Amino acid sequence: MLVDTTLDLLKKNGIIVTPTYIFSNGLFHSKLLKMHERQRRLGLSAETGKIKKMEADDVGKKRE
Repeated sequence: MLVDTTLDLLKKNGIIVTPTYIFSNGLFHSKLLKMHERQRRLGLSAETGKIKKMEADDVGKKRE
């Protein structure tokens, strides 16, 4: 059942490529992301891997 629900979610959002990252703010990114960019979008510090405060300009960015 969980697999069917997940597949429905992907289809509804037009996700047909892997990898596709779905971030907690609802934004999607299809295809590979470099490690530093993935960490930035997750709010992680590239140097330490610790969570950092998201910058105001990071919020609400459109799907690329």
